[in-house]
Amino acid sequence: MKRSIVLWISFIVFLIAFLLHAAEAAEPSGQGTARQEILILNSYHPGYAWSDDEQAGIVDVFRAKDKNWLPVIEYLDLLRLPDGRHLAELKQLFRRKYQNKKFSVVIAMDNSALEFAMDNQSELFRNAPIVFCGINNYTPSMLKGHTNVTGIAEALDQAGTIDLMLRLHPKTREILLIHDYTVTGLEARKEIEALASRLAAQVRFRFLDRLSMDEVLKELEGLTKDSLALLRLFTTDKTGHTFGMIETAQLITKHSPVPVYSTHEQRLGFGIVGGKLLSARIHGANAARIALRVLAGEKASAIPVVLESDSKFMFDYKVMSRFGIPLSALPEGSTVINKPVSLYAAHRVVIQAALGIIGILIMVIFMLTVIIIQRRRSAIALRESEERLHFHTDNSPMAVIERNADFIVMRWTGAAEKMFGWSFEETIGKSIMELRMVHEEDIPIVQSIMQRLTDGKSKHVVSSTRNYTKKGEVIHCEWYSTVLHDSAGKMISVMSQVLDITERKKAEDALRASRQQMRAFAGRLQAVREEERTQIAREIHDELGGALTGMKIDFSLLTRTALKIENETVRTSLLGGMDSMTKSIDSTIQTVRRIAMKLRPGILDDLGLVAALEWQLKDFEKRTGIRCEYLPPVEDISLDAYLSTALFRIVQEALTNVARHSGATEVHVRLRADADSSTLEVKDNGKGIEKKKTLSSKSLGLLGMRERAQMFGGRITVTGTPGIGTIVTVEISPEEKRKMDRDQEGAAG
Repeated sequence: MKRSIVLWISFIVFLIAFLLHAAEAAEPSGQGTARQEILILNSYHPGYAWSDDEQAGIVDVFRAKDKNWLPVIEYLDLLRLPDGRHLAELKQLFRRKYQNKKFSVVIAMDNSALEFAMDNQSELFRNAPIVFCGINNYTPSMLKGHTNVTGIAEALDQAGTIDLMLRLHPKTREILLIHDYTVTGLEARKEIEALASRLAAQVRFRFLDRLSMDEVLKELEGLTKDSLALLRLFTTDKTGHTFGMIETAQLITKHSPVPVYSTHEQRLGFGIVGGKLLSARIHGANAARIALRVLAGEKASAIPVVLESDSKFMFDYKVMSRFGIPLSALPEGSTVINKPVSLYAAHRVVIQAALGIIGILIMVIFMLTVIIIQRRRSAIALRESEERLHFHTDNSPMAVIERNADFIVMRWTGAAEKMFGWSFEETIGKSIMELRMVHEEDIPIVQSIMQRLTDGKSKHVVSSTRNYTKKGEVIHCEWYSTVLHDSAGKMISVMSQVLDITERKKAEDALRASRQQMRAFAGRLQAVREEERTQIAREIHDELGGALTGMKIDFSLLTRTALKIENETVRTSLLGGMDSMTKSIDSTIQTVRRIAMKLRPGILDDLGLVAALEWQLKDFEKRTGIRCEYLPPVEDISLDAYLSTALFRIVQEALTNVARHSGATEVHVRLRADADSSTLEVKDNGKGIEKKKTLSSKSLGLLGMRERAQMFGGRITVTGTPGIGTIVTVEISPEEKRKMDRDQEGAAG
């Protein structure tokens, strides 16, 4: 519950911080153009609105890439010094300033700067690529003879502005074009004259003669209501006096009784209604983006010059209201400045923050209400849970004992009282050590378990100990202990469920003793069987083998006597019968020997296990055709007759399984010994025994092998890999341990 509250408070704090800083812009981190030298060549002077905004757009783009970028800017001042006689001296100055500097790109603003940059591209700027903007009346011939030059033309949409004027003022009969007689002004006039013929039926265009500013203003004052004015370009009047773009707009709109439109965004907000305006800042930014492509590795000459106009519809709401132009008449997507803002728009951030805080407070109140309700429900559920826990623990057939971090008894159920004899009052506040419940020999075990629970190494421990009852009787108990930790990982309590396993322990001891007796009995049966086999094999070998050998000798003597018979027919017949009888006796002798060896190979008793295994493998290979390899121990191995017989029989059974089931072509038997144990391994390359068959009760051969191994304290493992083969491994304990086990079995018996 506490964690939920903390999470909600963290979320609320974060949300408030977000609302208070919603308008904060992300700080740029790019360094793509860091430390590349870029020259901005401005045709005019600082303070001229058009070039100032154009230049600001360029700087904005580069500063977005590197906030520490410092531009190199040079002003040609050709608006105030239009004759250009100072350019020669300026060129000398540039030569001295930049003789040791290599510019990555030169950005030329407006026509004069482009001409200067191209004329001095190799001499001053070491053939640096040139990107231009603000070029009036651009034609491809301007770049003739120059390479590595590109940019964006200043494409003013005069037709779009005139169409807009006529759409907003359908009763217009005359449009007065305000322009000067500079090259740019005259070019603008030519464009309008070309449009005049198309619109002649709808409106008449009037062009001013070369006038002073005062004369222009008088012309404006005489305009009738069905007229409009289009301020195109007026920087120099008849007297040679120059005017800034904003200054011109303010003067003309102040004296004009009719709406004045324009083509440059710099004049917006200074008296004009608006129009399809070209933003110098946007125009400069677009040029800067072309420069970035050049800096990124593109050839300037491979980048086409941008000829499309980037003008947008922009209007001044105050001027629109003065002339009764509704917002609904404007083209869709138009930008409108000075539009009256509502209280919400004026204080949007504050209102949003306030609403957000109110919403958060409501959420906090709601969450606190939910938390209180949940806590009450949790308290009720906890109380009911504790009641259920007490009920189940008190009625459980297992004793339940709960102890605190110091292992002092906190809970002692009725089953515990019945099992150990102490009442609840006698145990509360005491430890089980203090009650002397633990058998003296099991105290180290209990202390180790307590330490493991305290250290946090174990959360659940199952242990079996001997315990005393209040009457002093010894009972065997199984303890299922679980430790409870707090959020910091510190132990709170230990809950133990205790089961009296005294009767089960007695049954297990009796069963273990019975198994030991059965194993001893089985071992004795195997020993008796081996003794009987040895005796039978010896009697067959000695008695029957001796009798057959005597018969063979007698037949040999009879053969000599038969050779003396004169009757050839009788002699031949007799000798043939006797030869047949001799062969039968020889075959019988071999059979007797084979039976005797199968019952008990004498080589096992005479030469030991190593020689017996070598004989067995040769015999197996001869009988089955399966190639056998025997790897005897490097050093002599000393095994008693009992163990040697058991190992020999295990190998015999393993070889029988190989012949019957494996489909193997090779068998490898290895016997090795070291200081700790001895190992016998039988490995084949057959199909590999399945795991379920190694555990099957129907695999009598494997069961017999395991029983023999267990008789001498050994362990046998059978593993099979499909398609690779089967490995039977017998691990033999040292002689001392086998002797100890036999002594224990004898005592049990």
